[in-house]
Amino acid sequence: QYLPFPEQFGNNRVNEIRTVQVIDERIWVGLDGGIFEFEPKTEQFIAVTFPANYQGIPRPQINVIYSQGDHRLWAGAENGLYAVDSQQRQFIAHANGDFVLARDVDVRQIISDSSGALWLGSRDQGIFRSRSVGTEIRLVAEQAPQAIQTQLHRTISVVYVAENQDVWFGISNGVARLNTRADAWDYWQFPSDIMQRRTEAILTDSKGRTWVGSNGSLFYVDENHETLVLASELLSQLGVHRTAVTEIFEDSKKRLWIGFWGRGLAAVDYQQDEDAYQAAWHFDVLSGLRGDL
Repeated sequence: QYLPFPEQFGNNRVNEIRTVQVIDERIWVGLDGGIFEFEPKTEQFIAVTFPANYQGIPRPQINVIYSQGDHRLWAGAENGLYAVDSQQRQFIAHANGDFVLARDVDVRQIISDSSGALWLGSRDQGIFRSRSVGTEIRLVAEQAPQAIQTQLHRTISVVYVAENQDVWFGISNGVARLNTRADAWDYWQFPSDIMQRRTEAILTDSKGRTWVGSNGSLFYVDENHETLVLASELLSQLGVHRTAVTEIFEDSKKRLWIGFWGRGLAAVDYQQDEDAYQAAWHFDVLSGLRGDL
């Protein structure tokens, strides 16, 4: 067990690890009190700091860490977005001398598209997008259909950019998609007869099918349906039905991996018939335990 502040161990949030990312073989962690690099050899947590002439600025509460390359990290915090120089382990000031973009936005998700623009998902404040050049960040929900604008102004649980540059968002009652080439929005709701509260994962696989994991089950997008389709056949092969899906990933061999809350990890292989697939548990040692994968 490694604690950032072992001397303050107890019933508090000082040692709460809110996010962990391995970037270029380095371990970065987001805490209630800042962003740190963990060095396994020395078992030390080394804090990212503000420059010497800016001492006294409180370290932000970090929700999410994202790498955009060239030794730059983005840290989404409860009060905005921070840039970090990973070589110097130092927050970066912008041209106006400020360290915070999207000030007062509780940033929960960060991803970039092929233009270099950042997409931010927030808590209760909607979706934001940066310009590919400069530091302006703007709310984007106003361009969406009226039917989903309310959801897009609320908590965005997932932001995902597919290889074709479609941007997907997890909203309170389903998923929304922005076709950035046509500047067109589409959305799919969860079936009304299945109780869902949160989208947990979105992935468009190499066959072009978009999978959606929720806190209740696994679905996929059918362009001919207005609602998400329950992945009944796949779930039946695994012997599960109402089980939360916390992660979906496709590896270099085009195999899908699906993490089920409290159950384990399943592998999915497409058959020669591209509409057919075979699903099996890779391991289910989590069965009966309460926890994310």
